[in-house]
Amino acid sequence: MYTSGTTGLPKGAVLTHYNLMSDAEAIAAVRYTEPKDVVISVLPLFHCYGQTHSLNISILLGLTMLMFEKFETDKVFAAIEEEDSTILYAVPTMVNISGRDGCSYCT
Repeated sequence: MYTSGTTGLPKGAVLTHYNLMSDAEAIAAVRYTEPKDVVISVLPLFHCYGQTHSLNISILLGLTMLMFEKFETDKVFAAIEEEDSTILYAVPTMVNISGRDGCSYCT
């Protein structure tokens, strides 16, 4: 896993399988999900947000997951409609770029 690099260049941080699973279990325990939830993610998996929230928690809870290689507004929002997605993992900049203020998917 790599750090954000906010104070310099990103640095590799070694995490164990136990670290990753503990994080996923802790977050999953405080987040409400249902088995029928559909996750859409446009986050990179080399960052802890993408790996933990998009990938590890979805696998841990057995959720359906659709991942995008890159963020393309029209494709992502079309997939939300087509897949009846209930969870979208993105960063605020992506939602703002979409021009969909008050987007019900993004709350």
